Amino acid sequence: MGKAPGKGRPTGGEKLKDFGPRLRTFRQKRGLTQQDLAQAVDTTVMLISRYERGMHLPAADKVVALAHVLHVTTDALLRGDRKGEEPVPFENVRLFERMKILDRLPRPEQNTVLDVIDAVIARHEVKGVAERHSVAS
Repeated sequence: MGKAPGKGRPTGGEKLKDFGPRLRTFRQKRGLTQQDLAQAVDTTVMLISRYERGMHLPAADKVVALAHVLHVTTDALLRGDRKGEEPVPFENVRLFERMKILDRLPRPEQNTVLDVIDAVIARHEVKGVAERHSVAS
């Protein structure tokens, strides 16, 4: 039982059993916490947790919202269709979304943000050099 008659392939119900682990994998891959995802789709952390543990399946409108936030198709989320996974040029989807917003800001505001980003990167690089230097000493 559980296989499509004469096909030897999983039925739709079997694929939906894996919805929770797929959701968790996509969420983690996008660098989101359960809290981040819950806020993005206007639900609770408890419900996201139940989805991921396979205790509850979301309504159709939530599936669409989840897919949108995670940059995947509903087929990828519901059935595991890997072709439906939208490539995101950032590991952290929150960073990707912020960059899309920043790209629409006026040039002077973009330059301010770039100055801040450059300062954070420089601080990180100096910290790394200092740590390597102290280890080598």
